[in-house]
Amino acid sequence: MYILKNNILWFLFWLITPVLCQATETSLYKWKDAEGNIHFSDKLPKDIDPEPFKAPPISISSRDYIPTQSDSEKSEPKKAKSKKDDRYCRKYKEKINKISIYLKHTPNDLDEQKLKDLKQQLKLECTNGVYKKKYKNSTCHRHARKLNKYIIYNKHTPTDRDQQAIKDLKAQIKLECR
Repeated sequence: MYILKNNILWFLFWLITPVLCQATETSLYKWKDAEGNIHFSDKLPKDIDPEPFKAPPISISSRDYIPTQSDSEKSEPKKAKSKKDDRYCRKYKEKINKISIYLKHTPNDLDEQKLKDLKQQLKLECTNGVYKKKYKNSTCHRHARKLNKYIIYNKHTPTDRDQQAIKDLKAQIKLECR
């Protein structure tokens, strides 16, 4: 019973709120007094013939300019950057920064090599902070990132297992992603 009552109250709240929050059309007036001062009011002044005043739209954003319908039609459509694409590059940069900070107070060869590998991977996969899309399929992206990682690691620490993983990933990409 409580849940039903609560749901009905929420339904009524969402039904009534837009009606109560609608902006009312208020007439604004603008006039000059005898001293030349300009006044604005929502009440009609006595003994003065004011001109109706239409207030400009209010923007709650930090921008001063509000584009109109005609402005948006004139502008050419811009290619939007995908947040998913930038996510990989951001992750690489975060890892690079984290390791760089750590190496300042605790230098070691393993982390220095990891830092070099991450920088190479960032260089291979990102251009100006945007992930280079090679494939439409997200699985193929994952295979390509993994392949890059194995290739970079295999340059300085070659193992039979990694070399076989590289061959397998190349074959898998060839079958699934082309």
